[in-house]
Amino acid sequence: MSNGVISSSHNHSIDLREAKKLTKNFRTHASPNAVIGGAIRKEALLSVLNQTDCIAIRVYFAKTDDGENELVIVGMDSSGKDMIQGELLERIWPCPPYCDELSPLRGEDQ
Repeated sequence: MSNGVISSSHNHSIDLREAKKLTKNFRTHASPNAVIGGAIRKEALLSVLNQTDCIAIRVYFAKTDDGENELVIVGMDSSGKDMIQGELLERIWPCPPYCDELSPLRGEDQ
């Protein structure tokens, strides 16, 4: 990736071992009651991805006025520009409380 333009050959896939390591690293440095994840409905993501010339999504880390972690999601066009005139998303269903209690990505004991 260079100058905001994404290579079409980049593979975003990771295995469960790496995913567990990354989420554990985050939890290790987060405050005890921090939001550690969130859910977004498929239809909401598709409303961003289905925009004309949208080739990817870009995720910005954000905080609410109350200090809670949040995400802002925007489409990205083929020149690597944010599609700020299009559909923008936030308001994840935060985990906790909206968590998969049995997920190995949620805690090191699973």
